[in-house]
Amino acid sequence: MSDDHKHRARIFLHRGDLIQARAAWEAAFADDRASNNQPDFSDSLGNLGNVCALSGDLDRAEACYRKVLAIQRTERNQQAIAHTLVHLGNLHIGAGHPEKARPYYLEALDLLKPLNDDRALGILYHNIGMEEACRTQWDEATAYFTRPLMRIASSAMRKGWPSPIVRWAKRFWMPRRAKGGKMFQQRVRTLYQARKCPRRSRGAVPVS
Repeated sequence: MSDDHKHRARIFLHRGDLIQARAAWEAAFADDRASNNQPDFSDSLGNLGNVCALSGDLDRAEACYRKVLAIQRTERNQQAIAHTLVHLGNLHIGAGHPEKARPYYLEALDLLKPLNDDRALGILYHNIGMEEACRTQWDEATAYFTRPLMRIASSAMRKGWPSPIVRWAKRFWMPRRAKGGKMFQQRVRTLYQARKCPRRSRGAVPVS
């Protein structure tokens, strides 16, 4: 029965019907809790938190994520822990408390680096970079924005990607100490001013 609720929830979410999606995840969560299946329970609760966050119910979303995080810490699933920490950080950004988001982001960063989760790291670097830009800390913002490009270059060389891709990545991050770095920082300022301090990448690091 839980699987049916989850299937319906994903369909409703795909259609943008957050009310029905939330109801379906609530039902799936109740079924998984009754079955005492911790992995399924955590998955349903995390997805319920995602829908609550998208719906603007930040308090309920935070409660869901904190319960999920407690389960994940018990299971010592480092990647899942990091993803949930990012969600919690995003909630504090959405609530207008960036100072509370930073500890979650930095803990997630420590966990993700050794895992080589490039997608999650790229999103997290972007989130932290935007918060630095909001504080007009341009050097720090530029550093965070360039780190994903550095990882692309390193990954490309390790995996033997075509040399044009490697040259493309290096072109953006190698000249940071000289004129190129200043030009990149100026572009960061321009982007920040044009977008008026946008918030983090929403829901980009899924729980499941």
